[in-house]
Amino acid sequence: MNAWMQREVPFVGRQRELTELRDVLSVAPVVVIEGARAVGKSALVEAFAASLTAPVAWVSCLPGDTARIVESRAGRALRVAPGRVADGLADASAMLVIDDAVHMAAGELGSLIAELAPGPTSLGRIVVIGRDHALTERVGGAQYLAIDGLVPDEALALWRAMPAADRDFAGVYAETRGVPLALRRRAAAALRNDDPWELATLPASAREALLLATVLGRPAALSALTHLDAAAPASGWHALIERQLLIANRQHRYGVPGLVQDMVLAATGLEQRQSAERSIAAWLTDRLRRADASPRADLDDALPPTPSVEQWRDVVLHRLAAGDTKTAIEVVLTHCQPDDLSSIAEHEVMIAAIGPRVDPRLADRMVELAWRDGRIANATTALHSLSAGSASVRARVLIASGDLERGAPALERAAAEAPELRADLAVLHLLRGDASAAAAALPDPDHGALTVDELIAHSDVARFAGSLDRAR
Repeated sequence: MNAWMQREVPFVGRQRELTELRDVLSVAPVVVIEGARAVGKSALVEAFAASLTAPVAWVSCLPGDTARIVESRAGRALRVAPGRVADGLADASAMLVIDDAVHMAAGELGSLIAELAPGPTSLGRIVVIGRDHALTERVGGAQYLAIDGLVPDEALALWRAMPAADRDFAGVYAETRGVPLALRRRAAAALRNDDPWELATLPASAREALLLATVLGRPAALSALTHLDAAAPASGWHALIERQLLIANRQHRYGVPGLVQDMVLAATGLEQRQSAERSIAAWLTDRLRRADASPRADLDDALPPTPSVEQWRDVVLHRLAAGDTKTAIEVVLTHCQPDDLSSIAEHEVMIAAIGPRVDPRLADRMVELAWRDGRIANATTALHSLSAGSASVRARVLIASGDLERGAPALERAAAEAPELRADLAVLHLLRGDASAAAAALPDPDHGALTVDELIAHSDVARFAGSLDRAR
């Protein structure tokens, strides 16, 4: 076992920044952390979060994310009802961390904060992790905290905590400017007497392991990483740790730094990249299927806790990156049923990534998602622009948009073949003032089980007829 695995490199220094962050959050509901890549922004927030007794919800942004998508992830992380994130932050002492905010579409971070920013009497707080000042979107009402490299004393403390043989710290600090990742690279170089990040000198098994960890894109337990490639010996993974190409976080999960990910992907050909994407998609799918088969099974805490819809989203994105569009479509249609409103935005991310016009079933699903989410204007636009929507969804969207002339006949036709539309048809008859037709559209409440919608419709019919006791 190499020297890096025999000791845990602690979080060192940043006392000034931690104090400043605590002071700012005591008066400001939103703080944006900005600084260059690899300077330690996320590590700072993780250390601060570890000092809190209040719960901390952490969400990550993907390229092109909108405010609505990130808000839906925040709702799942905070365990609040859809659309209630702002209320949750107002009523509970909690901190919401929005990481990789630079990935959001232009203008969307400002929209998100405008929607979620806690008020002056709120208990909750929001911390946004951005990038350099020039790349981080300006957000009205937010306070900004800039992070640079460690000061000399703190950098020296970190250097001494690492298994470094080089004692010329003055030269090391001048070279690294106290950037923690640069210090790690320099320490690994001191032990090896060469550049540890020179990918061409890696053994073939280590290069393959590094590519798989890069494509995975998030920290994982070392025990899980070693199963990504059965052909790669444990020594390959240990070599990556020795070179500080794979670094452990506070939860003892190992991940590839973003700068290294860029290097790896730039040096990887398309065919090799697609093979790795396919392997990661298969690995994630296997984990999800095992979890579905045994919900209480211990899957070794390999990955950070993540809602299943976000894990299936990752499977879809990996399949697309592998060029397996057909498989990605089947994953969406087979495993990604939008059972609750909180997952709708993530389903739309998957369909948008594939393209709703690629498969008519995806176009139908896109219309249905907008309708379920109450975005009738979006559903109507999709209905016409995509020429999509099943008969039942088309009828419901037309009626919800106020187009009874076309919606009513469409619903009547659809209800003849889809029993689940009987409640909708009953409501339509009530809107027309025909309680008898509404009652006839519904199954007998005294014979057989009824759905919740059918029971509510029966109650509405009874109230319409003046029978309040029966309605109760």
